[in-house]
Amino acid sequence: MKKRPLIQRLRAKKQVKKLAGVVWYADEQAWAEMKRKALDPELFEASYADWLDMANEAIASLEQSHVVVVKCPLLPSEFEAWCTVKDRGNNAPSRAEFVAERMHAESGNRD
Repeated sequence: MKKRPLIQRLRAKKQVKKLAGVVWYADEQAWAEMKRKALDPELFEASYADWLDMANEAIASLEQSHVVVVKCPLLPSEFEAWCTVKDRGNNAPSRAEFVAERMHAESGNRD
């Protein structure tokens, strides 16, 4: 296999990696509690096993596209407290915002 020219390899190294955070439920109990309390339960898969399959397929697809995936654990009690403080409901936009805030806080801790 022929190497790419040096300039192309250097440019590729300078590219910023894409980063994606995904909600990660540690176990079936956490997933079931979140679904039970969700304002949009229809957006959840039929079972934890189905969700786990979907999540792993989505992560594999993102990683194939050179996206760095960060699994962000979502504990129902933490999320509920966050929703109370932020005056949010348990819905997809709030879950996404929670993950984004957690990723931002984690990246700040690494600096």
